[in-house]
Amino acid sequence: MKNIIAFFFVFILPASFADWIETTDPLVVTAFPVHQAEIKQNPPQFRWPQPARIPTGYEVQLLSGRGINYSFNVMRNWLLPSQLFPADTYSWRVRTKDAGAVWSDWRQFTLAANADVFLVPENALLLSRLKAKSRPKSLPIHSAGVDDWRLKINTERTNSVSSLKNNVDLQIQSPILKDTDIPLIASSVDSSAWAASQANIRNRAEAESRQLRNSALLWQITRNPNYFSEAIRRGNALVALDLKGSTSYKNQDQATRAIAWALVQSIDLLASDLPAVTRIAWLNNAKTRTWEIYRDLANYNWRLDQTPFDSHGSTNLGYVAAISTLLVGDAPEADIWFRDTFRAYAQYINPFGGEEGGFANGSAYAEYSADFYLQLWDPIAIASGISFYDKPWSKGMLSYFAYFLPPGSPSHVFGDGAETKPYFPLMKAYASRFNTPLAAWYYRNLIGDESASTLLSAPLPLPIESAATALPSINSYYFPTIGWAAMHSELADRNRTSLYFKSSPYGSFNHSHGDQNTFTLVDQGRPILVDSGIYDWYGSAHWHQWYRHTKAHNGITFDGGQGQITHDTNASTLAKGQITQYQFADKIDMVEGDAMQAYGGQLSQALRRIWYLRDQNLIVVWDKLKSPVARQFEWNLHANEAFDLSLPKQYVLPNQGKPICINTVWPELTNAVQTSGYDVPPEMKSIPPVWHLRVSSSLMLEQQFVHIINLNCLIKPSYSFDFDQSKLILDSKEINF
Repeated sequence: MKNIIAFFFVFILPASFADWIETTDPLVVTAFPVHQAEIKQNPPQFRWPQPARIPTGYEVQLLSGRGINYSFNVMRNWLLPSQLFPADTYSWRVRTKDAGAVWSDWRQFTLAANADVFLVPENALLLSRLKAKSRPKSLPIHSAGVDDWRLKINTERTNSVSSLKNNVDLQIQSPILKDTDIPLIASSVDSSAWAASQANIRNRAEAESRQLRNSALLWQITRNPNYFSEAIRRGNALVALDLKGSTSYKNQDQATRAIAWALVQSIDLLASDLPAVTRIAWLNNAKTRTWEIYRDLANYNWRLDQTPFDSHGSTNLGYVAAISTLLVGDAPEADIWFRDTFRAYAQYINPFGGEEGGFANGSAYAEYSADFYLQLWDPIAIASGISFYDKPWSKGMLSYFAYFLPPGSPSHVFGDGAETKPYFPLMKAYASRFNTPLAAWYYRNLIGDESASTLLSAPLPLPIESAATALPSINSYYFPTIGWAAMHSELADRNRTSLYFKSSPYGSFNHSHGDQNTFTLVDQGRPILVDSGIYDWYGSAHWHQWYRHTKAHNGITFDGGQGQITHDTNASTLAKGQITQYQFADKIDMVEGDAMQAYGGQLSQALRRIWYLRDQNLIVVWDKLKSPVARQFEWNLHANEAFDLSLPKQYVLPNQGKPICINTVWPELTNAVQTSGYDVPPEMKSIPPVWHLRVSSSLMLEQQFVHIINLNCLIKPSYSFDFDQSKLILDSKEINF
């Protein structure tokens, strides 16, 4: 009978859903797993939107293809089972525990045999494990004891010990941080000055917190009393800061979490050596600050459960999970924090990407997030035995870094901070926590060393130390849930050509831009076609009026630079793109994006298809555009050097004596205009030069653009274009639109 029931649920599921866990609000969590998903994590995790009236709990039913029925009761609108499941096809549904509640529709998913195991025991077992662990809980001290760990650290990581000593010694003579050093300027007085004061408070608080934590770590490694004294001095200085002042959670959340985390880590690292009076003062201060973060996260029935797209909130959730992990057994509050945040963080991690990895908020913010992960995940794993590096998303993040920030990349990709240089030691450190050939290749080809602060408290040995290196066999990669694609001539070659394309369902929300269906190009380590503008600060005039706009990117605008929706409201989450086709092969890659929705109804069609002909180092860009009213459509490019426009329908970048040619194949009549600078300059004293090329034609209801980007002007390909047949003959290759 069970098999008959399973057959019914698996094969007679509705094709679409209009039940109570469907939502049209773009900021609200969507039901997961979606219908017919292939799940990469075992056990799978489940989430769904809360109803308008918050219930007392939920019942989740899970039915396997073999007819096995599982039932779970949870208090919040997510489920992370604490058991593994056999590979199979499953169906799931959920209902509230209110009287007369109706079930959601069934949704089906497949759990593969090779799914990554990420098993988080129930809170009771984890709490028991943590309370039985002696301090320091955050260091990888095994049964051989702390003396054995010190010996290994001082012999196997000698250079890092010396580096950390130098860093701490340089700061020992500096004065302690005081409230008068970090005044908060009200945004109502001067928004630019407010942003600067926010950065100053964050940076100074983080620096003081880092000095505290590093001094405590060096005391544990060296037993040098100078480092013990420095830790006490810095910790007392942080405790002396006004809890309601500029470092409070209300005024600067990044500062308050940094201070709380440093105090808690140092309590753990100094262990029984810390005087009782000092320990109590530090603990009370850390508890006060953590309560502030916890209460904010708990607002609106755990606000991230319902509206997860909060970059600060997601990081703060990780901080509370880490703080509570180290404080369990020392403070009754820590049990509460742990029960409410640890498993929530384990099933959450980051809302800006799916299980395959990726970070829709831009690679610069992915780098910043990796910094937090290294600070939080190692002590969590060492103390609790739960490694967040084991999650499929975390493993996919490694592929994201390897393909979008490969060794030698001159800049970041898409979103806020895209123009900045990557700090590769962070990505190298992240890669070192994995034991895979890709991680080994990436790690061993990056320049720079991991921060001594994180390396000296990292696992011994690191997973990367036993990983075999192999050259990447795939030169292109696609992340469907974030709508990013990377196409390389040869990933393993530092002199590679790299073409990056984006058409993202995350729209222009938060740190993302109105850049759906846009691309950037890097050749031989030099940025060729770039995202223009400078990230002076979040919310500046330049950010609002240039940096985030489509006109600042290599995309389509119309009627004098009008483009996609970028104002930071719900509308920005609806300004979506989507990669609708992708084909990766040895000699030619193709990606197609649909950005119509991103233009907010102003266009009725916005398709872009890009081919990368790897063997010829040629790029073909085709755009098909429609509008309800006649418009002057515009094709935009941006570069760090001036275009030579001396030839008709050909635009040449000198590229240090290796010229790159961009040819307009269609339309026949065009107008090319080059400008420099910005409509609204950034708040920077020194602004690097940038040039903008805009190619347009006459007013049209419909328009197609066809361009060929030739990375080597000295070798001129022959081509012919048949508009009626929508066909480009390029040397011996036929490209159909």
